[in-house]
Amino acid sequence: MPNSDPVVFLVDDDEGARNSLEMLLETYDLEVTSCKSAKQFLEIVENQGCACLVLDIHMEGMDGFELLEALKDHQTVFPVVMITGAMDTGIPEKAKKAGVLEVLEKPLDVDELVSAIRRTVNK
Repeated sequence: MPNSDPVVFLVDDDEGARNSLEMLLETYDLEVTSCKSAKQFLEIVENQGCACLVLDIHMEGMDGFELLEALKDHQTVFPVVMITGAMDTGIPEKAKKAGVLEVLEKPLDVDELVSAIRRTVNK
């Protein structure tokens, strides 16, 4: 049941992964809004509070790092947990420079993801 609590936004272009993660996160009593693209996220985020952004790095169109740059241009800052299926060598450093608080590799351990979300929300 939706409430007025801030939302965890989940942005991932992989429909199966996105749907599964959304359902799993909701079992931890998190209110989740999922988006299939960075563009869709940008279209709806202004109308809702955001407690945390769970963001895939590698997506069609605008990737996760490009979305973070777009948010800076809008002077919008959220705590961010980045997720990736391909942890390249430079990703953790690049993510840290972009202000990302946590980077997790797929396949995700849901308990680890929930802990990361809770840590970022409480910062």
